[in-house]
Amino acid sequence: MPDISFVNTCSNVTGLIDRMEKAGWVERAADTADRRVKRLRLTADGRRLIQRAEEVKALMNPRASRSTNCSRVCAQN
Repeated sequence: MPDISFVNTCSNVTGLIDRMEKAGWVERAADTADRRVKRLRLTADGRRLIQRAEEVKALMNPRASRSTNCSRVCAQN
């Protein structure tokens, strides 16, 4: 069986973030201390998406729902 593992390269991550931004789930913001750095922030749509993913996860597998918590991402923004 072929290895289909995700290759995490800068271009892959940039492409993912570009698509997430285009979908309205995240926004890029300048870092106040370093002009070279961009910070990602969840938008209201991004928070709703995470909430919905939590709901679906809980319905599909209640045991997995207790072991992981995507909502903590929302609390960091």
